[in-house]
Amino acid sequence: MNLYELFLNQKLLYGTDPHFNGVFLTLLEKFGLHFKDLTALWKHAKTITDFDEQGIVNALKAYFVDQLPLPYITGSVKLGSLTFKTQPGVFIPRADSLALLKVVKAQNLKTAVDLCCGSGTLAIALKKRFPHLNVYGSDLNPQALQLAAQNARLNMVEVQWIEADFLAALAQVNTPIDLIITNPPYLNESQLDQTLNHEPRNSLVADGNGILFYQKLYNFLLGNRQVKQVILECSPTQKKEFLALFSIFKTSEIYTSHKQFIGLSIDNTKLPVLKIAQTKQIKALLDKGMTAIIPTDTQIGLMSYCQQDLDHIKQRDPNKHYVQFLAPSQINQLPKQLQKLAKLFWPGAYTFIVDGQSYRLPNSPQLLKLLKTVGLIYCTSANQAKQKPFGKLSAYQNDPYWVQQNCFIVQNSFKSNNEPSLIYNLDTKQIVRGSSTQLQRFQALLAKHKLRH
Repeated sequence: MNLYELFLNQKLLYGTDPHFNGVFLTLLEKFGLHFKDLTALWKHAKTITDFDEQGIVNALKAYFVDQLPLPYITGSVKLGSLTFKTQPGVFIPRADSLALLKVVKAQNLKTAVDLCCGSGTLAIALKKRFPHLNVYGSDLNPQALQLAAQNARLNMVEVQWIEADFLAALAQVNTPIDLIITNPPYLNESQLDQTLNHEPRNSLVADGNGILFYQKLYNFLLGNRQVKQVILECSPTQKKEFLALFSIFKTSEIYTSHKQFIGLSIDNTKLPVLKIAQTKQIKALLDKGMTAIIPTDTQIGLMSYCQQDLDHIKQRDPNKHYVQFLAPSQINQLPKQLQKLAKLFWPGAYTFIVDGQSYRLPNSPQLLKLLKTVGLIYCTSANQAKQKPFGKLSAYQNDPYWVQQNCFIVQNSFKSNNEPSLIYNLDTKQIVRGSSTQLQRFQALLAKHKLRH
């Protein structure tokens, strides 16, 4: 039997499938038989061996009856100029994934890590396109890493491979990581279909409605400012939830050549940004140990639950204390001697020291609403020691020192007057700080309420 006769014979079995012709020609390549179309096949009159004939028949059955993915049968898949070996037990490379590479800002990058690398698709393509990069690929599956190493040799690139679970791999990279690129498991059980049944489940399905790995990466980014760019693949059906998760970062959407959403690029050289009305999200970041850069009624300030974090950011003498901001509902928690003054002077730009601790209730409705959620919190001007705070939030986003800090920005429509608050020490009955205008206002309020300085 020649090849064309075999084609007609098998078409009687599987010809109702619209992809039969293309699948038949593709499977012939596994046996070293290459034809550009059916005409070329028809002209090939040579008889094939019984061994090859049975192999082709078995391959067709594996695809049409057993529904084994075509790349598993052929043993390889070609993506552009790259060829990748494939085998059951390892996720099959997809051409759409390479769309992630078009947003790589490689000119300022030295080290890149492909997390959940599978057969090495992204890591190898990255190294091929940007030879200057030091590229790592990591996966929990040793079989996948063995195949990835073969694919690296096949495509003549050098990539370092790490056997580790997702973010745990980053600890094994000995140089600063500039870029993380990943196509992690992101499907939930309901999104699996029959075409994916033969691929490894742990390469496809993630707990937490499919966003478990992204939530881990989100938390990682909050405390790791040195990573400059993160590129993620995700399902188009999860786009809304995915964008919401990373909304505090500066991002850009990634689309395939067919204009289908496939992922997101995160610019981690900019500080995360929240609006002041997002009180729960702000508290969540503060609870994680981050520091907020936020406009107050006086100056742009730093807010944190930890004084040591403020010392570190400001590079300040650790023996100094910080003002505690509070909401009106918390006034009754103050020392008795301050509670009366609080009702007369607050909200306002007056800081009172009592028992060695400073307190203030700021004159900003939006900020007071936030304080109602976050509770008592330390606040100070957003500057390094012996420097003045910036007048605009955008200046912090463009400053190389500040973008490396464990901070996030809170946007507030209330404008700061760029003048520090007056400080009065109730313990010593002395004014510690205040401009001439503030002193006049303070004296006027004392007189109005018949209080003695």
